[in-house]
Amino acid sequence: MGDLFKEHWNTLGGELVLDDTYVAGDQDVSAQVQRILGLDEEPDVVYVSGINPDLATALRQARSAGVEAPLMGGDTYDDPELWAALGPELGNDIYFATHAWLGPEAGDDMVNFLELYEEKYDKPPEAGFAAMGWDVVMAYAKAIEHAGTTDGAAVADAMEELEFDLLSGNMDWTSAEEGHFPLKEVALLGLEKGEPFFVGWVSVENPPGF
Repeated sequence: MGDLFKEHWNTLGGELVLDDTYVAGDQDVSAQVQRILGLDEEPDVVYVSGINPDLATALRQARSAGVEAPLMGGDTYDDPELWAALGPELGNDIYFATHAWLGPEAGDDMVNFLELYEEKYDKPPEAGFAAMGWDVVMAYAKAIEHAGTTDGAAVADAMEELEFDLLSGNMDWTSAEEGHFPLKEVALLGLEKGEPFFVGWVSVENPPGF
């Protein structure tokens, strides 16, 4: 994930002032944090890639040591355990791209989904990944309806022709010759006082790897 960020950051004209690493399982990233603090100028943003519990350790140590720049990452930040580990003191000015936002800001369809989910499981979904299964079924159903058949090739052709308004954002696909690459909105979320909030939908132009 970090390599893709660097590639796209450079494409956008951003300047990479420090490229550092840590190893999965590390419980101490103080050396990396000190290198950030030792830069001549504070960076505009610090992108930290990783998964929990290592990610929580890295973010906590960065904030505790005095890194004040906004922290950014990908969908591994969409984790209530991470939010709890950061808490209201350290979980601030953090932003991440993920698959969905489980709130009314995402639209009426999301409100309906949340009501149905709670009826089924007697509790709300914990993170945006819960909406992805719904989207898979709804996209397939729309393609079958458009194709008028469940034939695989016909459904694939329909998916190429259609655009999908999903819980997890609008999506289109490239052709088979182009690899059926998904062109999809992502939800940009933030953390403030350890609680997530919806920033908005983002459509990426010239995504890395395409």
